[in-house]
Amino acid sequence: MALKKSATHHIGVIVPEISSEFFPKSVQAIETNASKRGFKSVLCFSRDSFTTEHEIVQNFCNGSVDGIIISMSKQTQQLREYKHILSLMDQGIPIIMADRKCGSIECEKVCINDFEASEHAVEHLISTGCKNPAFISTIPKTNVGKERKKGYKSALRKNFMKPVLKKWCWNLTDIEILTVNWMLFWNNTKLMGYWQPRSSRQ
Repeated sequence: MALKKSATHHIGVIVPEISSEFFPKSVQAIETNASKRGFKSVLCFSRDSFTTEHEIVQNFCNGSVDGIIISMSKQTQQLREYKHILSLMDQGIPIIMADRKCGSIECEKVCINDFEASEHAVEHLISTGCKNPAFISTIPKTNVGKERKKGYKSALRKNFMKPVLKKWCWNLTDIEILTVNWMLFWNNTKLMGYWQPRSSRQ
């Protein structure tokens, strides 16, 4: 369906969830800045589901918004299925990828340097005397999770420490993370992890 010629002054915002701290703050910032420029945001949640994300995108294709800001679902990145995103661009709908992105799609992107942030975090742990920095992620197949893991490994190499991934690098569920935290506490191992509530991944 073609985008309406008349401006709607609405921006579609698609995020995986709002149960973690990151996305609510991002959505609030988008709404505040959009409002200053006479725009309203239309917020939708993909619940980290490709199917839900696809349906939301199709609804936005009817010309109800002037552009879309999207943080892709975990499942979309796992499947590497981006046709629905490309269809938006083919119709001339402006799109911005926030946080989670696809490097092969040419569009505006707003992201932090997850590699550098992770690397600095590990280096800080090492500087405090940590001998076995542990890395835990529940989003290993997203670009964010992959970059954080690379940063973790890079920091260990720089400090002449072998990334013992089989022992100290996990991709776990929430219950498993709680168990590992307890184990690490008793083994005097410091933890560097990125944990999102299970509700955000359903």
